[in-house]
Amino acid sequence: VSQSRYPVMCIMNTNTGVVSVNPGRFIERINGFSAAKNIVSGQELSLKEVFSVPAYSMLVLELK
Repeated sequence: VSQSRYPVMCIMNTNTGVVSVNPGRFIERINGFSAAKNIVSGQELSLKEVFSVPAYSMLVLELK
């Protein structure tokens, strides 16, 4: 098991539809980070762009 020194951020969508997330809403938490990696899918996300969270799902993001 590898250990990460990067913090994680969890985003849960309990809605019936897709939700767009503006990372700027979380500037206090993501300040100093420019990217995130979805630790489940491996997908890289920019924290400077809006991204989508599917209905009834949760993203676990490793901040980079």
